[in-house]
Amino acid sequence: MSTSAPISTSSIIAPMGQSAAASAAVQSMAELGVAGVLGAGYVQQGFLTPPTIKALSRATFSILLPMFLCTSIITSVNKYGLSRSQLAVPILAIIQSLVLYTVTTQITLPLFGIDDQSDDGRGATVCCSFGNSGVIPLIFCESLFRRSTAADNVAKSTAFVSLFLVGWSPFFWS
Repeated sequence: MSTSAPISTSSIIAPMGQSAAASAAVQSMAELGVAGVLGAGYVQQGFLTPPTIKALSRATFSILLPMFLCTSIITSVNKYGLSRSQLAVPILAIIQSLVLYTVTTQITLPLFGIDDQSDDGRGATVCCSFGNSGVIPLIFCESLFRRSTAADNVAKSTAFVSLFLVGWSPFFWS
C-alpha cells in the first residue's frame, strides 16, 4: 500500500509559472473550468432547466453581484479610508474603455476592413472596447491572494476591482 501524499493543484500549477500571478490565473481558470463542467452536467441531467438558469442569472447579476460590489467598497472605505487611487479607479475604467473604443473604431476595424455599423463590426467593437470585466477579475483576486500572509489583500484587491466595475458597468451600458 502506498503512503504517498495526495497531489494538490498547487503542486501541479507551480511549475507552469514562476509568478504568483501566473499560478493564480491558472488556478482561477481551473476553478472556472470545473464549475463549467459541473454546471453543464447539472443542465444535462435536467437539474437546471432554462427557467431556473434564467432566474439564477437574474438574481446573481441584479441582486447578488451589486450587493457584493457595494459591500466590498463600503467595507474597504470604512476600514482604510478613501484614497486618491480608489477615486481614480472608476474614472480610469471609463477612460480605458473610451480609448479602446476609439482605437477599435478608428484603427482596428478599418485595418481589417470591417464596417463598424454592421452586426459584426458592432460585436467586435464591444468585445475589443470592454473586454471581460465581469466576475472573472474577482475570482482572480481571490485565487491570487487566498494564501497571502496579509489577510487584507483579498479585501483590498476585491475593493479595487469593485471600484473598476462601478465605473466600467455604467459606461458599458450607456
